[in-house]
Amino acid sequence: MMAPVLEKLKKKYGNDSLLEKSVEGLKSLLDEKGVEAYLSLVEMFLPFDSSFSTRLLRSGASILSTMKDKQTRIGALEVLLSMGKPGWSVARSALLKIKVISEIEPGFTVRWLRNGHDLGRTALDAGILYFESSHSVLELLGTDRFNKWASLGEEIAKLSRIAAKEYFKSSPEVIKKMDPCDLEQWARLGIHLIKKSPSIKAEYGAHSLLAQGADAGKAKKLDLATQYFKSAPQILGRLSIRDLEQWVEQGLKVTDDQKDKGNAFFSLQTGKSLKAVEGLVKGLELKDIHRILRSYAEALTGKRMLLRSASLFYKNLSGLDK
Repeated sequence: MMAPVLEKLKKKYGNDSLLEKSVEGLKSLLDEKGVEAYLSLVEMFLPFDSSFSTRLLRSGASILSTMKDKQTRIGALEVLLSMGKPGWSVARSALLKIKVISEIEPGFTVRWLRNGHDLGRTALDAGILYFESSHSVLELLGTDRFNKWASLGEEIAKLSRIAAKEYFKSSPEVIKKMDPCDLEQWARLGIHLIKKSPSIKAEYGAHSLLAQGADAGKAKKLDLATQYFKSAPQILGRLSIRDLEQWVEQGLKVTDDQKDKGNAFFSLQTGKSLKAVEGLVKGLELKDIHRILRSYAEALTGKRMLLRSASLFYKNLSGLDK
């Protein structure tokens, strides 16, 4: 039954003992159909990255042995093969991480692959970055929240492939800086920005000598969410998710007033954007000081205390409600 795929691989590897040794190693972990599936996976990469095919032959037994059982191995191979040649780059990213994921959560491998498979069908780059980020994110979130993270990414990818790419790329750093409970709110603010992003007129008309490409002269939608996800690691190191929401609303107001300033605001390239962040940070710091002082006062007096600032300077600081 393995003859067709074996013949193809023999044309590539000739009398090299690597192929024979690989098949022998696989037989202890898979049935005949499973071995054929793995060899078909090796063959799938040959037109695109033959060195990776060779790597898979050398490491097949090592990769598969980390998986929970034979059923998991077969399930994993089925998902990888279903990515097909159009999704070979996504499958390659998965195979580079599959061993470490199987070691962390042995029973999670197939679900992890399916998430990436679905993402890759929507946006190849998003699928690749999902797999690249998944190790760090899984360790930070655990399986339940990881699945939510993946599904939110797919939702973003259906609206904007570029924004989804930045969502997955920035996720490991962002999640380190936030409460995991705030993950969905962070993602949904990005979705909100995609939906609210306005279009701007093309710089040149469709018939202008300076217009280029099939989309020449068409209105272009601002990519606010992409800039938002790019900036998130810097901002969430300083702001709470609640204050981030205020910053997003301020950015949308700036965009409504001057569309060409929207991307610059969300990429932290305008004085107004930086000033908005600083204002929210000061308010957050003052609220923290207020809570600490109130706790000390209540401990000393034994009763609930209401503290107010004597300085009028702080009255209008964004984020300060005491």
